[in-house]
Amino acid sequence: MEIITLTIIGIISRLVPHLPNMTPVGATALFSSAKFGMKKGMIILLLTMLISDVLIGLHPVMWATYGSFMITILIGWWVQKKYSLSRFMTGTFISSIVFFIITNFAVWLVPNGMYAKTLTGLIHCYIMALPFFRNSLIGDFFYGFMFYYGYEVVKYWNIHKHTAVVTEKFRI
Repeated sequence: MEIITLTIIGIISRLVPHLPNMTPVGATALFSSAKFGMKKGMIILLLTMLISDVLIGLHPVMWATYGSFMITILIGWWVQKKYSLSRFMTGTFISSIVFFIITNFAVWLVPNGMYAKTLTGLIHCYIMALPFFRNSLIGDFFYGFMFYYGYEVVKYWNIHKHTAVVTEKFRI
């Protein structure tokens, strides 16, 4: 059920209007691998990205986008070993930085792209990408926090709902 739910959230979030780079895809990749394992995390990520990219359109730095999200899956595996809010938020920060570094390096590498293939061009590329990085950080932390606590609330509610039903059945 979590595969379908998180995939639908990811796809819809990429299709509806949003600030650039402020979607829950990174948070979904981290959360799903941290909570449900790397296999489910990869399935959720790949389904989300492939389906939404077919609808949105393909681009020359997809390899970097997918690759950096795969690293996020690995970071989720690290988070899973000692799952806590602080470790989850640390993983969120690290994965946001990894995404920023890899994808913007790929943008700089694009042949006949917007930036000169010099150190100055690379630095310019990273500077111009800072507003997108800010949005990524905000989105990753916001959605990561929502996934982390949303999951805990649902788990708590399900446990107590079940307890209430059992208590009600055996009331004298």
